[in-house]
Amino acid sequence: MINVVLLRFKEAEKCMTRGIEMDPGEAFNYGLRAYARLCMEDLDGAVEDCSAKIDLAPADSGAFALRAWAFFELGNFTGVAADIERAIEIDPSRRWYYYDCFRLVEAYRELGDYDKIIEFATSTIGPKLDRGLLVELVRRRARAYHLIGQDDKAIIDYTTAIGMASKSEMIELFAERSKVYEKLRLDDMSEKDRMTSLQLQAHRAQMSEWLPARPPQRIVAQVIDGFVVGCLSAFFLFVVANAIDIASGANASHAPFEMSQWQPLILATFGIGFLDALFVCFAPALAILSIPLIVAKLTTQPFSTSLLAAPLSNPELGFTLAVLVVVTINWMYHALMESSPKESTLGKSVFRLRVTDVDGARVSFRRSSIRHLMKVIPCSMMVVFFASIFFVTYSDIGVMFKAFVSLVSILLFVFSLMALANPGVHNNLSACIVSDNHLYTPRFNMITGPAEHDGT
Repeated sequence: MINVVLLRFKEAEKCMTRGIEMDPGEAFNYGLRAYARLCMEDLDGAVEDCSAKIDLAPADSGAFALRAWAFFELGNFTGVAADIERAIEIDPSRRWYYYDCFRLVEAYRELGDYDKIIEFATSTIGPKLDRGLLVELVRRRARAYHLIGQDDKAIIDYTTAIGMASKSEMIELFAERSKVYEKLRLDDMSEKDRMTSLQLQAHRAQMSEWLPARPPQRIVAQVIDGFVVGCLSAFFLFVVANAIDIASGANASHAPFEMSQWQPLILATFGIGFLDALFVCFAPALAILSIPLIVAKLTTQPFSTSLLAAPLSNPELGFTLAVLVVVTINWMYHALMESSPKESTLGKSVFRLRVTDVDGARVSFRRSSIRHLMKVIPCSMMVVFFASIFFVTYSDIGVMFKAFVSLVSILLFVFSLMALANPGVHNNLSACIVSDNHLYTPRFNMITGPAEHDGT
């Protein structure tokens, strides 16, 4: 098994052959050797091993599915259909397995049994099905309907599949629906689908050559976004500060919008907001560090709005409020702006950068939020690096321990730079890209069809 994991299939086959010689009655050995032989394209040997395993364990659905894989590569589609049907009969959950479903439908297609395709797809399609498999099954059923002359049902299935598909999957779906429209002599709709398919194909080719945002652009964009977040946070805190000030019984002669003693806190909020756009974990780290101070304050004095009315006398609560404001506004600012039709923050829009998925489509608020929060991984390593440098500089520890901490901090710094590099760990984890490919991105509407290019 270790050899299989290391992709050393010849060595794995030798090991399993030895195991079979030692214990010919162990079914598992035949299955693993069949897999190794499949990977080495020894298809007849794989069929032989799978058949031996089935003789020893006739209720093993995996053995039938593995032999169906070998039959599929050999072009024995009758054997594929029979084995996968038997595997599903033994274990109905295999109906949800992508490769089994794909091979069975392809076998039915090669055998010309389109009614079986429709029957299998209809019985398998359900709300819990994986999106990719769901789109593929609806598409295969649409093809089958088209081939048996039920074009109206084919149009319905193609339209359903397009509504669930990604941009790359839509290329063939629009092209195939165009042929159905052409058969029905709906020339205008056929031409619209054909043009949309061509535009999507061109767009995919362009997205494969997407231009990553250069580091200077990203840094300046971050500085601009930091300034915006700082201003928004300071303004929000200023409004909240006055509301709390009034609610806690401020003097009537006190002007409601006078910064008064809140001014240092508002300036601190602006500073945190500016830095937090560059180091996403900076403000959350401050919030965590301030928790013990808040607990100590509340244990000695009951909480009331009057505690927040004078933040200079209660710096723990006031500073924590500032941090929470920054964390929330920074998250909402990036998530809302990047998931909006603009697809970029104000800083990114200066350089005409945008955040999209890997197909160039607009990202959801959820995905944009994940992308923003995942920045904590490289940024936290950066913060640990600076904290380690400070610790080594001002501590009285031994020289060897200082050298060890310095080495670890340097490694963290390198890893953080690698994690922030294009496309970035936060982009990888959220399946997003930041590109400036707007110059050649076509515009089209999935309902009305392709639109004209703009002047850009």
